[in-house]
Amino acid sequence: MMSQKCYSVSQVNRYIKNTLDKDAVLSAIFVHGEVSNYKKHTSNHLYFNLKDENTTIKCVMFKTSSTAIDFEIENGMKIVCFGYVSSYEKSGSYQLYVELAEPVGLGDIYVEFEKLKTKLSNDGLFDEKYKQEIPTNPETIAVITSPTGAAIRDIINVIKRRNKSVRIVLIPTLVQGDGAPAEIINAIETANELHIGDVIILGRGGGSMEDLWCFNDEKVAHAIFNSKIPIISGVGHEVDFTISDFVADIRAATPSAAAEIATSVSKDIENYLYSVTKNLNLQLENKLGDSKTRLKNINKHAFFRKPLQNVHDKQVYIENLSACLSKAINKNLNAKKNILSHKIDLLNSVSPLNVIKRGFAVTLNEENKVITKISDVKKNDVINIKISDGTITAGVSHTSEEKVL
Repeated sequence: MMSQKCYSVSQVNRYIKNTLDKDAVLSAIFVHGEVSNYKKHTSNHLYFNLKDENTTIKCVMFKTSSTAIDFEIENGMKIVCFGYVSSYEKSGSYQLYVELAEPVGLGDIYVEFEKLKTKLSNDGLFDEKYKQEIPTNPETIAVITSPTGAAIRDIINVIKRRNKSVRIVLIPTLVQGDGAPAEIINAIETANELHIGDVIILGRGGGSMEDLWCFNDEKVAHAIFNSKIPIISGVGHEVDFTISDFVADIRAATPSAAAEIATSVSKDIENYLYSVTKNLNLQLENKLGDSKTRLKNINKHAFFRKPLQNVHDKQVYIENLSACLSKAINKNLNAKKNILSHKIDLLNSVSPLNVIKRGFAVTLNEENKVITKISDVKKNDVINIKISDGTITAGVSHTSEEKVL
């Protein structure tokens, strides 16, 4: 027995944590249950359990997430939580790290998402064995998205910056609303039937969960799964997760990131891996040397004299960072307002009403239809001439046709 490989407790706990972190279902999951053992730390971190009639799971919600919810969590309350399941390596215990929470009455949409996610996962649509490899140097990339959104502009800019020889084929679709799922399905099937593209990017910019809901459609999920062309899902922002992300061959955090993945080449990857390996080896050597030195001086370390000093410094840093972020947001918002005001002025400058004020007129027949050519009127017709401050009604005494050069 002693000849078998033996692992340390740390190695086992680290392996469990890595396994949980890599699981597709547990990386973005909705869990509903009843709150118990609720505790709010002075730091605004929340600690509680979610339970049902059979079992309990520990939950933690850090300050960055807890301050964003608009209701008070209480023991006995039924809520829906969104987050990820991971393990706290030191104790070997797993828990739900909550990023969003809603009272059950307001969380039906999250429950619906979770039910579909569980169903499709059980059906095997998320299995890694079905994932297709993304070609390293595609000649043509098919893009399924709105032709007017920011996503297509970002995708084109990234692809052309990385590889100008790549051909981009846009398959325009709705990416929001009731009609979007059918258009997305049709676009995927069309790309496969006509062999459009070596890889497909399915994407749109950020939005609320309701805005992104067409990417949580079960039929869309099956269309992605059945595609013979590899699909990269680049929907929303980095924090957004949809069913399409789990079914696709690879999930990108944003449309721009999807374009990066689609145009990556093997040489880039080789250079990156070589650089990372070299850097890791150097860091390991430096870390080992530093650790030996620290072990000799650890009893003299200032940390043991003022253990909370580092925490306080980080709190000040975060507060300063938050203030800077708020200032930057306000500055950007004011800039956008100025741009909007300028565009309104431009629109007013070409308004037809302003053209009339400069001395031009609009001529209408008795049915108030615009007269654009001499054949629209005849002698004795009554016409209305609209000018800047009123209307002139007149009769046609005669007409004459002139050629316009």
